[in-house]
Amino acid sequence: MDKKEKRATIKALAEQLATGLQGERKALNGIKLHVDRQLSALRQQDRELIEDTTLLTSQEINSLQKLRNQREQIISKMARLLNLSKDKQKLKSLVIALATELPDRELKAHLAELAAELPEDAASVKESCKELAYSLQYALHLGQSLIEAIHGATSPPPVQIYTATGNKKLSSNRRMMINKVG
Repeated sequence: MDKKEKRATIKALAEQLATGLQGERKALNGIKLHVDRQLSALRQQDRELIEDTTLLTSQEINSLQKLRNQREQIISKMARLLNLSKDKQKLKSLVIALATELPDRELKAHLAELAAELPEDAASVKESCKELAYSLQYALHLGQSLIEAIHGATSPPPVQIYTATGNKKLSSNRRMMINKVG
């Protein structure tokens, strides 16, 4: 492969990478939107909306994973073309390496911008997911407390008996027994 073909291939791969990174940002924003909707539905106690948004979130996560797999394949191809070592096969390292190999300034700037914004989007989604996880844990704990309270209200309190040694133990029957001997 001569130098001109190599540059054309690198440019085509860089364009694919830019398109994929834009798709990843869109998927991350979709995940954040659906997680925020889940939080809102949880606050409104709308179980159907929670289920619907959970399904949409799952679909976005699957889409994001496919895009990340494609990104890894493109980065691997570009790394081979640019003779990058294994430790340099990360997005930021690749963008730096493309600065000398890619003649298209707009594409270089666009890739650098996408590579910088992607971690910010991911961090924002992570924070929303943490908030949703905390809210779901709280709702689960509250639900368990309510079930225990309801169960306690419908069942009689445990009955204790006194043994001959003066100790207390739970009775297996519902009537209270008093040991008159001990």
